[in-house]
Amino acid sequence: MKKSIIAVAAFAAVSSFANTTGTNTTREIIISATRSLRSTETVPIHSTVITGEEIAKRNYTTVTETLGSEAGIYFRNYTDNPSQANIDMRGFGENSHGRVLVLLNGRKLNSPDLATVNWSQISLRNIERIEVLRGPGTAMYGDNANGGVVNIITKEGTKEPEYGADIVIGSHQFNDGNIHASGQLKGLGYSASLSHQSADGYRDRSRYDNLIGSLNLDGALAKNLAGRLALSGVKRQYQLPGDLTKTQKDADRRQSVDDSDVKDQAFNGDLGLKLMVADDHAFHLDGGLWIMEQEANLNREFGPFATFMDADKISGTISPKYTTTVPLGKLDNEFTLGSDIRREVLEVRMYANEARNIDRNNAEVTQDTFDLYAADSLYLSEKMILSGAGRLNWSSVSVTEELPSGATVFDGSTDRDEQAVSVGLTWLPAEKTKIYVKADRFYRYPFVDEQASYLGFLASGFVDLDPETGYNLEIGTDLTPVKELRLQASAYYMPMKNEIAFDPINFVNQNLDDTLRQGFEVSADYMPVELLSLYANYIFTLAEFDSGVNDGNQVPGAPKHRAQLRADLHLTKALTLTTGIRFTGKQYPINDNGNNTGGQDAYTLVDIKLSYANTCKGCEYRLFAGIDNLFANEYDYYQISNGAGTAVNYYPAAGRTYRTGVALVF
Repeated sequence: MKKSIIAVAAFAAVSSFANTTGTNTTREIIISATRSLRSTETVPIHSTVITGEEIAKRNYTTVTETLGSEAGIYFRNYTDNPSQANIDMRGFGENSHGRVLVLLNGRKLNSPDLATVNWSQISLRNIERIEVLRGPGTAMYGDNANGGVVNIITKEGTKEPEYGADIVIGSHQFNDGNIHASGQLKGLGYSASLSHQSADGYRDRSRYDNLIGSLNLDGALAKNLAGRLALSGVKRQYQLPGDLTKTQKDADRRQSVDDSDVKDQAFNGDLGLKLMVADDHAFHLDGGLWIMEQEANLNREFGPFATFMDADKISGTISPKYTTTVPLGKLDNEFTLGSDIRREVLEVRMYANEARNIDRNNAEVTQDTFDLYAADSLYLSEKMILSGAGRLNWSSVSVTEELPSGATVFDGSTDRDEQAVSVGLTWLPAEKTKIYVKADRFYRYPFVDEQASYLGFLASGFVDLDPETGYNLEIGTDLTPVKELRLQASAYYMPMKNEIAFDPINFVNQNLDDTLRQGFEVSADYMPVELLSLYANYIFTLAEFDSGVNDGNQVPGAPKHRAQLRADLHLTKALTLTTGIRFTGKQYPINDNGNNTGGQDAYTLVDIKLSYANTCKGCEYRLFAGIDNLFANEYDYYQISNGAGTAVNYYPAAGRTYRTGVALVF
């Protein structure tokens, strides 16, 4: 393990910053689509930007709550532990977290294995903004970006010192506390935060406890050279209450029949440089290092394959990039040329019991990727922009498995290469009006443990899986017909081959028959009068099998209809009443490719919140109280079928919950 850490640390000795230096924090700036600063009006994509100011104003306590409330993104979870939430865009179901690329300051946060993104590693009070891009982003960012990209930008130091603290308490012993500070010291900007969140959970044995600290430093190192350092650490422990049969759920939906638990700790480090070679030329060097140590006792969660394991996960990245805005002839032009070089290591030590005094097989999976990409935006006129991007990828995966005696069971590797392309045309027919069309080819490689399973047993060698590939055709618009109203809409057609999913009958991952996703997304921000502001979105996703024995069936875990409505009624200048309504349509349980079950029923959740914000002697303060799931509707986070559709197990969701909190900023 030490050799792997040293190798990855050396591999990631220099790292990330270029995507965030000198960025504009207004809602009209986005960087994720082009890896350069571009107005949302010129990017051929359906995008949303959520600012840190909006996060604070709405008293959100987690990144998942922020995204689910603001961006129309769908989350699912085994429990109400927000650090484990599974993000879904464009209807990918169970493993959708592997089809949405999550970035922190432009650097990948997705785990190399099947684990979801650890959302607790992101300090909410240290966020400058969150950028959400719907649809494939593989050509610009590589693997995992099939359904969309979420880029989280952390704060830089403020010109004037700023200090703050907030605390939130709620049902099931929920408590969330944060302290944060930012400012400048002799030209060096700093932003720091310390957060702790814990709860007993709605169900028995679903307690979680997350502690995170973060520190960002930024500033000019020389006349044309700027740098940024971002460090964070998180310590997490949580319980898994397991699934319930229908009989068990009907008897007591809050009970647990499992005693699984997990604890882990992780470190994130990002370091970067931006060198302005000339007014129109810049060189960036960014990347980072992520290390996680995990201890898991999965006694029942995975059926007969009871698992006791210690795992070390390491990911190191280096991403050099060159950008220029030199005109092409008489036409304005923005060009980016870059590379992403990444090593991901997963080391697993298996045990026969929780005491860890009886060894089982050990394994190491290593994945190296090397990518070259280029992107260009050519301004054909003031109202027409032609955009294009291309990526070439080379990947190598190796697996080594050993017995406790040290004897080698398997030692092998495989190499792959893939390509991604994106072409778009943006038309600006009037002020604050955008119409775009785009086409993409994208891919996703299997997770390291989709190819070599380590849950309760170790597969000797690789599962023979092909990378997922697909195409996306999309048209969309973003317009403001009157100043009180902003409308966004997009429609897409996305056929795919070799989508990867777990086979619950043979207990192995497999490439599925062809799948097809098509649908549309619409959203609106409307303020008819100063006292009232409205936000609404509707997402229609038709995710189906397009060949084979399941041809025409709905992809499990992908509801056709999702909708959201939020209303802010400003009772006074300081007092606001917020009502939110979230609708999720019918979906089939995970693994039910044949649509043999009755399906998970649609459900609607209503939330209300009363908040008060004011200032007193230079101190800003906010108070709020809210109720989630006001009408205590009973629904499930997850339903999982046995594959044949003869049995379904359930992960019941929380009922009505209460929260209240206070925040101070000096």
